[in-house]
Amino acid sequence: MSKKIFTKLLTSICLMGPISTTIQITPQVVQAASNKVQVKGSKKIRLYNSKGKKTKYYAYPGKRYAYSTKKKLKSSCELRPYLSVAIIENFCSPRFLKLPTLI
Repeated sequence: MSKKIFTKLLTSICLMGPISTTIQITPQVVQAASNKVQVKGSKKIRLYNSKGKKTKYYAYPGKRYAYSTKKKLKSSCELRPYLSVAIIENFCSPRFLKLPTLI
């Protein structure tokens, strides 16, 4: 290699070094929200199936239930949002639940 090409190559490597180190990808830290809800009040709450019909299951106060999906069910001639609680696809109105707050 000639001396000119070698010096150009060396200077270009030296100039690229700090540039490549300043552009680093840092991982983004995200806090996971709690997906547990609790029943408000002191009475048990009736759960509904995916069609909006009553089931034989209830959600009890003092227990924490995992929720997974939101769905709009027909309730008294209106479409209202319901949350899927527990393991089985049972739905409950969010007005009876203490939803987690995000910080």
